[in-house]
Amino acid sequence: MDNKKILFSDSARAGLKKGIDIVANAVKVTLGYGGRTVVISETGLPSRTTKDGVTVAKHIKLRDEIEDAGAKFIQEVSSKTADDVGDGTTTVCVLMQSMIENGLKLIASGANPMVIKKEMDTALIKVVDRLKQMKIEITDRLLQDVATVSANNDAEIGELISSAYKQLGPHGIIYIEDANGPDTKIEMTEGFKFDSGYFSHHFINNHAENICELKNPYVMIVENKINDVNQIWNLLQKVAKEGRSIVIIAEDFDHSVPANLLKNRELIKSCLIKYNFIGDTKQELMYDLCGVTGATIAEKQADKMENLKVEYLGECEKIIIGQNETLIVKGRKSEKELQSRIADAKVKIEKAKHPFIKQKQEIRMARLSGCVAICYVGGITEVEVSEKKDRIDDSIKATKAAIEEGVVVGGGTALLRCSDSIGKEGGEWVVRMALKEPAEQICKNVGIEDWPIIVSSVKQNGTGIENNGYNAISDRIENMVEAGIVDPLKVVRVCIENAVSAAGQVLISEALIVTDNQ
Repeated sequence: MDNKKILFSDSARAGLKKGIDIVANAVKVTLGYGGRTVVISETGLPSRTTKDGVTVAKHIKLRDEIEDAGAKFIQEVSSKTADDVGDGTTTVCVLMQSMIENGLKLIASGANPMVIKKEMDTALIKVVDRLKQMKIEITDRLLQDVATVSANNDAEIGELISSAYKQLGPHGIIYIEDANGPDTKIEMTEGFKFDSGYFSHHFINNHAENICELKNPYVMIVENKINDVNQIWNLLQKVAKEGRSIVIIAEDFDHSVPANLLKNRELIKSCLIKYNFIGDTKQELMYDLCGVTGATIAEKQADKMENLKVEYLGECEKIIIGQNETLIVKGRKSEKELQSRIADAKVKIEKAKHPFIKQKQEIRMARLSGCVAICYVGGITEVEVSEKKDRIDDSIKATKAAIEEGVVVGGGTALLRCSDSIGKEGGEWVVRMALKEPAEQICKNVGIEDWPIIVSSVKQNGTGIENNGYNAISDRIENMVEAGIVDPLKVVRVCIENAVSAAGQVLISEALIVTDNQ
């Protein structure tokens, strides 16, 4: 076992803060219109540039174990924010850094860390309530504004993404791929997405995207657990002879199934997916998948799995399997079965007595009858394509968040306005001070030296003109909504929630255990 080093109280928190500051300082230069790019270089790979906060954060590994512990802390918060809403990863780092810095000042002056955390949680409730009061319902113009701002004010990308969502609807899906030329474009295609991912990370074949991607695979749907690989071995051999790949979706798998498939991955490309559902939801998904792919549920066709024929398998043009979700592109639809599944969803929508049930069935019907858009990203060099893909990914996720919860005034102005709703002492002061940081950092990134005056001016003239803020593009204070500078409410809300949660955990930490490399 490795030797361990233990730090306590102030030393532990100071060590964490050092690592947090290093990551936050590298990330926050990317914020806003004037945000700069960060060059990332890895051994054996070409250098790349990005303005994506979470991409910058996750590539930082510090030599000092104590500082690296802090770096991992803020990396995790940035990644969680990306998972939650896909955007705001830089803002959450800026907020968290400020909260920890000011929280540690209070602790150094004798304040109780547990009381500070409790007061921060109280402030968070007030901020979220204030944000919801500032909500602006989404329109087609605001949707395009969100898509543009999130793509680092690239109007071309903003129009592409917003136009796609107008066609796809609120539950639409946009997947990103490399183009074969310099142009970036979006194409609509048939697709079906569901919330279950690969059974094991060992099935990943695209490590850059952390996915398993198979072209022209067979799709096998099994209602229950596959108890022995021998149950399906004859079928697998037939698939292998055809030179095809296969995806098997089942309730569970005996260890012999993944073990043998991975051992023979050169002979047959495959992936296992375990249902992430139970009860009625699982039954719905099974039959929906049959409608989309043309498959037939395995146990319904033979007393023994060993007798299963290739004809019982479904097919699709491509399948993209992530850790928690799967996208089926252009399945071999059974039109009769598919229409039956859509009709089933319609009936359940009409009979639904609870809004949650109704919404779930509406999403299901959109998946069954809707399209998937594929965004082909072009560029002259790999570096350009990589950087553009990061911005398009941010734009897609921010646009979807805006559709879900609406928008608030952008440029850090919404958080700045929220500061008036919380106290000026203790943990509430810690949150209050952090709320102005995103607006200040945006000013700093465009090279404004007198940024405190601008931020103060924005805050003071809020009465009656709440949408006024500093527009870094035009370099003046104006109505941000009219200027198209808006942020998804969901993104701003999740940023402040995650920052308060993470900063609070750092402030109440009394010990830090790391590996002693000396």
